[in-house]
Amino acid sequence: MFSKFPFKIQLAIPVIVTIVGLAVIAGIFFVGSAKNTAVVADYLLARGNHDITKEINARILKAKEF
Repeated sequence: MFSKFPFKIQLAIPVIVTIVGLAVIAGIFFVGSAKNTAVVADYLLARGNHDITKEINARILKAKEF
């Protein structure tokens, strides 16, 4: 298939394909990492709200005892 191309081009094609493939993989990684960071931030906010809610509920129950 590539035999009609010069030898240097025949060697360069797999290298170029590999570099493009690695760039695509790196792009997917960075997009996923950014989304993961956003999800972790949302989780931490929700977890903080949950902890505050538990504390409020505990204080309400304690106040009802008096």
